Amino acid sequence: IIKISETDLHQSVQLLAEAQKLAMAVGEAIEKTFGTEGDRPVSLLEKYCELLYEFCDKLSGNGEIDCQRRIGGLNTVLGEIKNEYKSLKSRETVFIISNTDEWKYIKKYYYRFRDKGKKVRLMPVPVYIKNWFAELSEPEFCFDKFRDELNEDERGSLTDYRQYDFAGKQPEICIFNPYDEYREAVTFHPFFYSSELKKYTFCLNFIDISRADIPSPGDEKGRENLKKYILSPAVFRADKVYTEKAEMRSLYLEILSGIDCGAEKSYWEEKIRVFESEAGKGQQKRNGKKLMLFYTSLSVFYGNTEKAFLKLKKVVKIFAENKEHLYIRWVSDRNFENDMERICPDSVGKYSEIKDYFDEEKLGERITSENAEVCEDCDAYYGSGGYFMNICNRKNIPVMLWDIEV
Repeated sequence: IIKISETDLHQSVQLLAEAQKLAMAVGEAIEKTFGTEGDRPVSLLEKYCELLYEFCDKLSGNGEIDCQRRIGGLNTVLGEIKNEYKSLKSRETVFIISNTDEWKYIKKYYYRFRDKGKKVRLMPVPVYIKNWFAELSEPEFCFDKFRDELNEDERGSLTDYRQYDFAGKQPEICIFNPYDEYREAVTFHPFFYSSELKKYTFCLNFIDISRADIPSPGDEKGRENLKKYILSPAVFRADKVYTEKAEMRSLYLEILSGIDCGAEKSYWEEKIRVFESEAGKGQQKRNGKKLMLFYTSLSVFYGNTEKAFLKLKKVVKIFAENKEHLYIRWVSDRNFENDMERICPDSVGKYSEIKDYFDEEKLGERITSENAEVCEDCDAYYGSGGYFMNICNRKNIPVMLWDIEV
């Protein structure tokens, strides 16, 4: 937009007008799909449209214009819209379940996801039995039988796949069978293969509930059997793979890093996780202190730079005064510092001084993340509104928004 605005104002105005139309269409789609739950991203889209209109007006000759600053403001609001929409989608997680016997292994994960503030849907799906000639039986659907295995509270999560809008909801999805069409004895409808589910989710998780023993040194047969399981389709297609034990994760990494599939070891190290490892690390770091998540959004600094920095400096000093019993997890978006340098370059030095003071006083940890896991073990939330605040609200974590005017 910067380049065009300096050389072709007419085309710039047209592009901004098209962006307005697209933003309004996205807002209408969110309202239709999510109802009142989508109010926050819709209001941000309205704000985005207002900024686009003001930009158009200035480009049309009605006043002086600072393109760099206005584009920075648009990008900041776009980042907030992205976070809010991600929060909206991540409110719902679907567990794909093939038979009632799996429930005793899946149940603990169901509650772990719920403890993270997520709405979890339990979705039994039909299975087909294969005979010796790979011919399929009539589908067996365990919905009613599965209902009998659940308590009253759990039954509220039971969902009929035939009445669920995967394309519209785009939920997080968890699967527990990695084989897809290659499982020897049974299979699903192809819609529930990992290759298809990837089309309808922002995050596909494979959770290993095999409870397989770690092969002892020299047990080549045991290792080969596990290797077949680890090299199954869902492991490659999933966005995240969870194991119950660190030893099993190590075996995954050893086997997957040893094959030639174009992926570096660092890719597998990020993808393969021990389910409870993040919470465990947080407990070790905080050493018995209360953990507060402190989130700073760049939108607070946009147009209120001096007040925002005075407030930030004051807040960090209060953290320092209470560091004996308070551990701070200071979270900002991944592009926070780059965006700050572009939007308010004169303030970068001030921000660096505050960061240095935070580190020197050993007040906690600074994280750049857009992942809900940073909220997992928090005792309280303070800072800007948005994605992380919504996660903490749903987890019933005390929330306080900061006000730069106070």
